[in-house]
Amino acid sequence: MTEKEFIERIKDLLLIEGDADIDYFIKIDSLANLILIQFYDEYFGFKLTSETLNELKTIGDLIQLIKEKLH
Repeated sequence: MTEKEFIERIKDLLLIEGDADIDYFIKIDSLANLILIQFYDEYFGFKLTSETLNELKTIGDLIQLIKEKLH
């Protein structure tokens, strides 16, 4: 999955409309937590915690987390 594809997938999952890039600030509420936890588990094969997600501020932070977990 390319970075652009990932951003589009996150936009779809979190119902973000309009332009968004890696610097786009995200609001991760309880529903977004569940959605992202399931997405990361199903697509990348690792579990995230709500605490970890609550520390993230941008889409770029989500991408960086994947890079760290996969290396």
